[in-house]
Amino acid sequence: MSTDAANLYARWFQGGDANARSLQDNIERCTTAYLDGSPKLRGKHKITAGQRDQDFWAILASHDLPAELWRSELLTLALARYFAQDKIFNATLLSRIADVAPETLCTAVRRSGLVLRAASRHRLDLQSVAARHLDIEELNRVLEIFSVAHLARTEEVARWQEALADTTPFELLILASLYAFEHLVPMGMSSAVRRDEAMSAEEGAWHAINDILLWKLGTARPEDLRLDDAAMAPSLARYLGPVLQGAPAAGHQVRGAFRALLEAQIELNEFVSLSADAYSYDDGIRFVRHGEVLDIETVDDDRLAVWERDSRKLARLHEYWFYRAVEEFERLPLANRTLGRPENDEANLLAYLRAIRTRLRLTEVYGVAERVTTDSGDEVDLFQALLSLELTSAFFQRDFMEAFMGHYRATGNWRVSLRRLAEDGVRQGFQNRFPLTWSHRSARLPTSPDGPSRQKLPRATRQWQHGF
Repeated sequence: MSTDAANLYARWFQGGDANARSLQDNIERCTTAYLDGSPKLRGKHKITAGQRDQDFWAILASHDLPAELWRSELLTLALARYFAQDKIFNATLLSRIADVAPETLCTAVRRSGLVLRAASRHRLDLQSVAARHLDIEELNRVLEIFSVAHLARTEEVARWQEALADTTPFELLILASLYAFEHLVPMGMSSAVRRDEAMSAEEGAWHAINDILLWKLGTARPEDLRLDDAAMAPSLARYLGPVLQGAPAAGHQVRGAFRALLEAQIELNEFVSLSADAYSYDDGIRFVRHGEVLDIETVDDDRLAVWERDSRKLARLHEYWFYRAVEEFERLPLANRTLGRPENDEANLLAYLRAIRTRLRLTEVYGVAERVTTDSGDEVDLFQALLSLELTSAFFQRDFMEAFMGHYRATGNWRVSLRRLAEDGVRQGFQNRFPLTWSHRSARLPTSPDGPSRQKLPRATRQWQHGF
């Protein structure tokens, strides 16, 4: 038994006798602490997760644990954490576990997310013990099939990222906004009632767009992020102007590349969520290999129902917080008043409810204070900040989305509808009604329900806009 005082977990073993019950108690206390992220300090110094990993697995490697302990839920969870990190490796310990509890090893590998980390050394360690264990050999073959499928999808995403490598973040935002108004906005606003499949497809597209924008921001040059009117005008003229003016689309090839990248990103995301995550966490199914193909078989209807029910719970949480917001709003004096101008009352009410909903979640779930301090040292009222964002969203919904859909229902053509939306903005005093909006630092965000501040077009863009 290790009594090395330098080891973070040695004290859980000090003073224990050698009988099986004492060993089990010690292991359970030690593992519980490890899974809880304890200890957190050594004296006054913080302990890193890597230090805990190193000391915990050193302790377990120094004991010859029986199979029943390795099969316990605690050690299965701990072993999943072992496979989830890539700094500590112990092939000897892995071989020992494979000899006494191969099923635990397979379960821990699934739980760890190793299925998407083909380059991890853990995969090599698993191959080293597979020759003596058919279950682990089959596990490796399944992991390899996943790796090939995952690599094909990541390479497809990378191929189209390369095609868009020369675009700036601003240009990628233009391409994303055009795609959204061509496909996602009509899909999302054509009917008040949508089937779950349509909502899922729309949500998947928005998640993929977010992933693409994060990629571009992570690879952009610093100068590409410094925008002014002169820098934006060429991009608008190249990618947005032809679409609005009905001219031959100079950026058509780039828009096609963006669509291909988005489809590849959606495919990758769906592979991760529907296949890799299901393999890792859904105990109601199993992936069965037939040659180089995997089929899904249901092994436990009750567990499968739990997996599906948990997915529905996540969707219901949104409704729960909204109902909480309604209850709180009804207790406010505002509940019996008109919010802002009468024509904006309904939109302002929804903005208030959404702001309350988000505040409740942030304060009750995440422990955010009612007043927060920015990086610059300014103190901000959390609810007022959220309300400002929601009022901005309400303004965009009314003056952009609903206005666009009005034109779209009349024409059935998204390009013509965007053009008319932009022309409406010009007639209203050069207001920005492009599918992508922006403002200078001096522009004010709407902070009250009485009405939004107007976003003026920059001078260079007004001159270009006269070409309509």
